[in-house]
Amino acid sequence: MPTPLSADAFDAMLDRLAAGVDDPVIKAKVLASRDVGYILTEDTLHLFSAYEIDLWEAALDWHLDNLR
Repeated sequence: MPTPLSADAFDAMLDRLAAGVDDPVIKAKVLASRDVGYILTEDTLHLFSAYEIDLWEAALDWHLDNLR
C-alpha cells in the first residue's frame, strides 16, 4: 500500500538523488526542487505564477553558481 513521505524523508531522498548525479545542471535542478518544493519544466511552466517561477530560477541559479 502506498504511504506518503514526510517532508523530511522527501528532502533526504532528493539529497541522495543529487549526490548520485554527475551532471551539474541536473544536480542543481534536483536541489532547487528540494528548496522550493516543486520542479519547473517547459510542460509545467503555465501552472506556476511569476513569483513561483522567480523563486525556482533563483534557487536554480544559486545551486548552479555553488556547484561550479
